[in-house]
Amino acid sequence: MRAGIPSIIAPFFGDQPFWGARVHEAGAGPEPVPQKKLTVERVSAAIHAAVTEAKIKRRAAEIGEAIRTENGHDNAVSIIHRHIGQPQTV
Repeated sequence: MRAGIPSIIAPFFGDQPFWGARVHEAGAGPEPVPQKKLTVERVSAAIHAAVTEAKIKRRAAEIGEAIRTENGHDNAVSIIHRHIGQPQTV
């Protein structure tokens, strides 16, 4: 997502179906192709959609730009400090 290019998700374990659905719902990739339904035709269709559909390419680029401009590490530390306080020295 950070790269700003469409993502093709082939979930096979754990939370991957959830995140694959989020990518698709955000418009940054075609519908996920679950491993158990993986075929040449389905993967080809997903690749074709990812490289030709302007809406998917545009949305992936927008999300990538947003991710690259945020300062995730500092934001996370700030949120943690806000909720549990600053670290104490002994």
